[in-house]
Amino acid sequence: MPEREIRISLDEWARGEEIVAVERAARDLGLDAEVEASLGFRSVEVVAWHVLVAVAEHGVDWILGGIVGKWGIEAAAKLRDFIRDIGKAREDAPVESGTVTIIDQKGNWIVFGDELPDEAYDKLLAESWEDLKGGYLLWDEERREWVDHTGNRKPSDPR
Repeated sequence: MPEREIRISLDEWARGEEIVAVERAARDLGLDAEVEASLGFRSVEVVAWHVLVAVAEHGVDWILGGIVGKWGIEAAAKLRDFIRDIGKAREDAPVESGTVTIIDQKGNWIVFGDELPDEAYDKLLAESWEDLKGGYLLWDEERREWVDHTGNRKPSDPR
């Protein structure tokens, strides 16, 4: 069986119905994803749930432009709904909050926290991320923009 282009990993305490709900969210977005509860974390207490969406052969620009971008003006809403659907799938996790992180083959991470405003999705899709390599993007609520916390690039860079 050929390896899928998208692999989604949930923390190891995710239950079967959570895995199925995340598979459904991926399928609704048009992604043929392998979903499994395989992330191991060790700490005194569980502090957050985690979902990693790994893109095997493409960059972040591919998932944002190639997959999501095909929906045009609905793209931000569809991406937002995908991230929120994953959050809903994790409602019964041992903790209330968590993150969904998209990781690509260029070493980029985009971290979607709880309750991102619609503006965050709009701005993420409005930028070109083609040149981003090794970035760690987080939404900065105060600045109202996505910031690369590696210091490599900010969305407003003219590159």
